[in-house]
Amino acid sequence: MLGALERYDLLAGPAAPRAAPPIAQAQAPIASKEEAARRFFDRRSYTTPFSLAGAPAIALPCGATGGGLPIALQLAGRRFDEATLLRAAWAYEQATPWRARRPPLAA
Repeated sequence: MLGALERYDLLAGPAAPRAAPPIAQAQAPIASKEEAARRFFDRRSYTTPFSLAGAPAIALPCGATGGGLPIALQLAGRRFDEATLLRAAWAYEQATPWRARRPPLAA
């Protein structure tokens, strides 16, 4: 991963393996250790390896599922080069409509 960032300014990919869960599912009580483990691995983020490597990463809204649940794009940059990462994220947000979308709030 860090080797790729020596060659490229940024890496792009999904921020997570799947879309966010519906709020009711995310807030449901955990019934067992197995359920806790499943939820943990189902909701993992692809930002973790970059965090562990000390490389900056940012997740940006990039769409929604058919049911309206958000999905995100992740950009990752070189160590100590947050400026390039933030410029790219800002440019992406300016070029796409997702920054203006406001989903209904859940209580």
